[in-house]
Amino acid sequence: MTRCISLIILATSLLGLATVAFAVGQPGDVIIGQEVVLRIRFPAGGYSVEERAEIVTQRINELLGSQPFEASDVTVGVCNKEYAVFIGGNLIITADKETAKFNKTTPEKLANIWADNLRRVIPEAKAQPK
Repeated sequence: MTRCISLIILATSLLGLATVAFAVGQPGDVIIGQEVVLRIRFPAGGYSVEERAEIVTQRINELLGSQPFEASDVTVGVCNKEYAVFIGGNLIITADKETAKFNKTTPEKLANIWADNLRRVIPEAKAQPK
């Protein structure tokens, strides 16, 4: 439990925009502002659910803290033969087949859902006073 709290505090302190919230037996949620923008349910790429959520949160925070953001910066493309979400050409997350199957969709559609969530929520979170 202490590890979870430490990870949440670390993620929150980076910019206050994206946080990782997860509990034992629960999926990794990537939260921007007060909204879950994507939920990581399965390990992939050699990373656990928690590690993937932490990596995604760090990627979002690093990019949003270092450059202006436009919703059009969020795109879906292919990386290593898998659909993925990018911000300004920087990889954010790969839509894995297991998560897509769990959600009764395809990896391409899942990546587009995640991208749409980021496009919608990030400008709102950046507009909020810190």
